[in-house]
Amino acid sequence: MNLAHGAIALGGIPLALLVLSVFVPVIEELVFRGCLLGGLSRHISFGWANVLQAAIFAGMHEDTRHFIYLFVMGLIAGWLTRKTKGLSMPILLHAINNAIFVYSVAAA
Repeated sequence: MNLAHGAIALGGIPLALLVLSVFVPVIEELVFRGCLLGGLSRHISFGWANVLQAAIFAGMHEDTRHFIYLFVMGLIAGWLTRKTKGLSMPILLHAINNAIFVYSVAAA
């Protein structure tokens, strides 16, 4: 929540959308679904790798109130990565989710 408030305060909704709905999804999907899920899947089953990367993704956000939501989003993004054999769809999902979040913070 602090990042959204900070980005909105610093540059308004356009900056918050650029940072949180473009840059953050690309970076986080490359790290969590590209590197982490890809690397773990070479050593353990996809199912366990997906659960582990989703838990790390949710925990990294340090938001205990939304841990389950973030965990499920991580699982879905992991599944999309495998199903589509790429990161475009998980990035799109992440971007839409973050855009909704920015607008909800701005409206509050």
